[in-house]
Amino acid sequence: MVPPPPVISVVIAVYNAADCLDECLRSIATQTIGFDAIEVVAVDDGSTDGSGELLAEWAARHPNVHALRQANSGAPGGPRNRGIDASTGEYLFFADPDDYLGPEAFERMVAMARRNDSDIVLGRIAGVGRIAPTRPFRRSVENGDVLSTQAVWSLTAQKLFRRSLIVDNGLRFAEGVRLAEEQPLVVPAYFLAKTISVVADYDCYYLVLRSGHKHLTRQQPDPERLFGIVGDAMRTVTENTKPGPDRDALLGRWVSMEILHWFRRWFPDLPADARERYIGLAADLLDEYVTPEALEPMPRLDRIRATLIRRRRPDELLRLAHFARSGTRAAPVIEGDRVYAGYPYFREPAYGMPDSYYDITGELALDHCRAEVTATPAGVLRVMWRPAVPALREPGLAWSVVLTGPAGREYEVAGHQGPDGPEATVDLAIVDGGARIPDGRWTAHTKVRGSERRAMLAIGDEGTAEAHPELGAALAAGVPVDISLTANALVIKAGEAVRPRAELAPEGVAWRPGRGGHLTVAVLCRWPVAGQPTLYLTRGAGGPILAVPATQQPGGAAPGVLVSADLDARALARAGLTPGRWQCTIGPADAPPDRRVPVHAPGAGPTGRLVARSPIATPLWSMAWLEPAGRQRVLTLVIADWRHVARRLRQRGGRALGRLRRT
Repeated sequence: MVPPPPVISVVIAVYNAADCLDECLRSIATQTIGFDAIEVVAVDDGSTDGSGELLAEWAARHPNVHALRQANSGAPGGPRNRGIDASTGEYLFFADPDDYLGPEAFERMVAMARRNDSDIVLGRIAGVGRIAPTRPFRRSVENGDVLSTQAVWSLTAQKLFRRSLIVDNGLRFAEGVRLAEEQPLVVPAYFLAKTISVVADYDCYYLVLRSGHKHLTRQQPDPERLFGIVGDAMRTVTENTKPGPDRDALLGRWVSMEILHWFRRWFPDLPADARERYIGLAADLLDEYVTPEALEPMPRLDRIRATLIRRRRPDELLRLAHFARSGTRAAPVIEGDRVYAGYPYFREPAYGMPDSYYDITGELALDHCRAEVTATPAGVLRVMWRPAVPALREPGLAWSVVLTGPAGREYEVAGHQGPDGPEATVDLAIVDGGARIPDGRWTAHTKVRGSERRAMLAIGDEGTAEAHPELGAALAAGVPVDISLTANALVIKAGEAVRPRAELAPEGVAWRPGRGGHLTVAVLCRWPVAGQPTLYLTRGAGGPILAVPATQQPGGAAPGVLVSADLDARALARAGLTPGRWQCTIGPADAPPDRRVPVHAPGAGPTGRLVARSPIATPLWSMAWLEPAGRQRVLTLVIADWRHVARRLRQRGGRALGRLRRT
């Protein structure tokens, strides 16, 4: 009986990898899909370090491991092509001997392929000591194509291919080429595939930087062979796409990664004669395939490079490369509402570079600004901030503060560069065209005028856990405004959005001298209470509510008020005050529960703090104290009568006697 063909043929081109080859093979043999579903076709490209003998040992132990040997070809393309010819699996996967796979890689990739009838499956690649592609692996894709998967940003061979896609279309790797040799196979395969899928939720393949190994991506290639392959790939793109944004987006990958790459920091390291060859070949590709629109999304320096390449200016390209390598900060040029990067050739008449190549107004890195804010009782804010990017601290930048509130409504207040950085004065009483700020919750951002990018105003770097200092209260045109600056934002609440904060005053809770059992409660409220101020005592959810009329007077620090209430034991007992815990809230007379403000206990410990204890003068209120309730530290009045006190004393005495007996 003829055994069924393997599910996957893993092709490995091996050259002098004896120190890591065994790890690669073991990662294949331990796949959760089962080693019997895998065929390994390893082609030794004339190794001299024992790699061939190691492959022979594996082949002797495992009938599904095939070790082939050939004279050294100098590049991995030839051995991989021979491996394709010798493979028999339903799918092909190309691995390098110095890398390894995650245990579930093949199980997940094959399941994805069969679920969607995929011709190609990209499994997430993880870098070990080196950079790995990330753009195609931001999300998993079931049924995709070359555009939706952004597959062109991963052109290495470590993918799952339907074998018939490769064999029937005669796709092969470039031979004798030490860089980009995968592209003659991978790029056409992307456009021939009916479905491309992506496994992005698991590290399928580990791309490893081995100590002492010379990686081909770090070597200088022959420019004619390299740019020949790049040109073929770009031609494949143009033949399979219509002119427009999609084509430009695809071609942008080769412009950035394969063409301009050699003119960045690497360019000064090229021999002088090679520079001329690189420039000529690159210019031909740019002229033939690249539109101005394809360059628009690229960094400013790359636009300048592409222009200089097309003009075939080696000296200027060399100067630009030295500038980039030096890390010199380009001083910005500020003109009104526009900011220009001070890169080489800006407004130098001999070069005629367009201003748009240098205009960075819309790209300023306004991620976060450390702020200082002061507020007056009348609602005038002085906001000062320090941008994290040094270029944004230059004099002459036109700044503004933007307040964003309900339904996306916005107000922009002009600022200026002060001696210590940008600053602005925001008068909340007139911010709305001369009227006060509308009711609601508002957050503050800063921006350079002319740019759409904004930064949060906060006290610390984003994500820090610094204190959240309260700036306090204000009255903008007689309307309450609450202002707070936190580690995440500057927040302004106006009108109905304000929740007045009430705290126990220094007078606190005390027994009023005289007979009858009277407690006085003094509370500091941030805002005056509308109408008759009232102290509410509530016992549990859905329990009784007692309302005690109170008085209010200026608290000594505008605009807060001091609310005082006199609690009469006998009157409250007749109204329903019983032993237990009663939560304290403040509000107007007849206020619904959601408009009452809890009384907080500043400084009270987590288990409560004795505030006042009565002499045993009345049956009620033999003892009373305030304690915070839960994490909100809301003050609770604890009431007890003599029976409760006696019961607690007997319980404590019994426990003490028990301890004495045990000793």
